[in-house]
Amino acid sequence: MQITVEVDEIRSIYRELIGYILEAPTRKDYIDQNGHITEAQFWDSFNNTILELNIRTQNNYNRYNLIPKQTNSGRTFYIDVDFYRSNLSSLIHKIHSDFFNDEPLPISELDSGQITFNQSITQNQSVSINIFKQSIEDKLQKYEEGTKERSFLKKLNDYLSTTSNITDIFRNALSMAKGIGLSSEDVTKIFS
Repeated sequence: MQITVEVDEIRSIYRELIGYILEAPTRKDYIDQNGHITEAQFWDSFNNTILELNIRTQNNYNRYNLIPKQTNSGRTFYIDVDFYRSNLSSLIHKIHSDFFNDEPLPISELDSGQITFNQSITQNQSVSINIFKQSIEDKLQKYEEGTKERSFLKKLNDYLSTTSNITDIFRNALSMAKGIGLSSEDVTKIFS
């Protein structure tokens, strides 16, 4: 029996991990603790994400699990901040190679160890928004002043200059349409 993997579900986990690494502490953040992270939320969140990844993909990514160590006193558990960052980065690269190798890697590590989000994703969204904005401007010519459709397109066009997130645009577009009195079918007709 072949199990179909929902790539969108994997992408969601992939983006979650990218979020973790973009916010991951560095050794200097934990210099007073010898580079030890003692907050269980770090390894608990990470390991729960791996569990979800295993379930969604039917693969085993457990080798990336973070297993905390005990201090010499035995009272405190910790993981090394560099180990955390390394496992996180390795898992992101593994998911990328398993599922998204036809796309550019969305993060890169500088020599300093700093993680950066690649600009290509942001630039691609910006280009898409500009194309969408041009499409709206073209469609504005088709509707007379005072119509609901023209009001919607103007409002949406104004909104595009305030955001760079495609998801927000679509979410707010439907809300704007509803506020003006247009149905989702009406919006579909406008852009057909």
